Amino acid sequence: MTDDVKYLKRLAYELRWRRIPEAEVEGALRTVATHATQKSQRAEQLFGPADRFAESFPRGRSLHRGYLLMTSAVLVAAAVVGAASLAELILNTDRFGLWSFIALVAGAVVWSLVAALIGSRLDRRLPAGWAAG
Repeated sequence: MTDDVKYLKRLAYELRWRRIPEAEVEGALRTVATHATQKSQRAEQLFGPADRFAESFPRGRSLHRGYLLMTSAVLVAAAVVGAASLAELILNTDRFGLWSFIALVAGAVVWSLVAALIGSRLDRRLPAGWAAG
C-alpha cells in the first residue's frame, strides 16, 4: 500500500469521524489525490497530517457505518448490563452473584471494544468504487 493510499484512508477516517457527508469525503479524497498526482508529491507533503487537514473542514451531521456500529454495540452492551442490574434490584434475587456480574460487565466491555475496532476499520475504507490515483 503506497503512502498516498494510507494517507487517503486516514483522511477518510478523520473526515467521517468529523461527521462529514460521504459525498464531501469522496470529493476531498479526489482533490487530494489529484493535486498529489499533478504536483508529483506525496499527499502529506502537500496537505500536512491527515488529522490536521481534516480539522479544516467544518463538523457535519452525517453518521457513518463505523460510528453507527460502534454506538449501537455500546448501547446494546449498556442495556444488557442495565437490565441485569435492574432485574437484580427489582426481583431482589441473588441469581447472578458478584462473579457473574463481573463476567457480564467484562463481556460488555469486550463487546464494545470489538465494535469500536470494527467500526474504526469500516470508516478507514475508501468510498465504494473509488480507486486512489
